[in-house]
Amino acid sequence: MVDKNKAVALKYSKELPAPFIAASGKGHLADRMVEIAEKNGIPVEKRDDLTEVLFTLDAGSFIPEGLYEVIAQLYVTIADVQDEV
Repeated sequence: MVDKNKAVALKYSKELPAPFIAASGKGHLADRMVEIAEKNGIPVEKRDDLTEVLFTLDAGSFIPEGLYEVIAQLYVTIADVQDEV
């Protein structure tokens, strides 16, 4: 997910209770995160409102239960796009 000057990287593993914040950054760091993700075939989704909420969480933090549905929808969207490619 990317905002104009903010980016948040999510990671999920079936062994963990929920997705978590793998990294976040703003300014040049956010731009670099997006560049590296795109270069490595990692999906990048722009959702300004969600980015703002997730940016308040520390790296390593699990996603709060209140965001499970939104994050699940995000993963479904990414999976659908990848299936089309």
